[in-house]
Amino acid sequence: MELFRDTHFDFMKYRRFWIVVSFLLVLGGVYAVFGPHRLNLGIDFAGGTQVTLGFKQTPDLDRIRGVLKREGMGAAEIQRFGDPKANQVIVKTTVNKGNEEGSLEKVTAALNRELNQGQTGFDLNQASSDTLIAFLLQADPDKVGAQGPEAARAHYEPMAAAISPCWGSRTSARRSAASSAGRASSPW
Repeated sequence: MELFRDTHFDFMKYRRFWIVVSFLLVLGGVYAVFGPHRLNLGIDFAGGTQVTLGFKQTPDLDRIRGVLKREGMGAAEIQRFGDPKANQVIVKTTVNKGNEEGSLEKVTAALNRELNQGQTGFDLNQASSDTLIAFLLQADPDKVGAQGPEAARAHYEPMAAAISPCWGSRTSARRSAASSAGRASSPW
């Protein structure tokens, strides 16, 4: 089976044309990355934390920006997400030197103080697996704490994972620094 009968191509004849095409492709790539309409890099490439929040009513993005700005997260990107009737918002924060961890907790705590004033009790909608484990270890409803802390943790970890399967944490690295990222849902 012979695909090409004549295998003598004059590649050098078209070298200038392909050099220009290659140069234009490189320029286009540089413009896409550094130009005014940059690529929208996710946290996996840019670093930082991304939190998805759900609200009972249509969220006021300006109010959310104001709350986060007062908390020192003025560079946070806030945008609507998904179906408009779902009332969901994505909050993206950047990695801060010296404080790579805790942005998820910082965002939700700031919004809770402002938007959930007067709420009492433990909210499962906002609890991560780690928070649920800590809560269950402290409350010890099955009384397994007497068997030791390791046994209690082994008993309550699967429960916490079953209650909050979509939360978890994703890690994004920028150089050697990592920042936790997660998904939170809230009844705001």
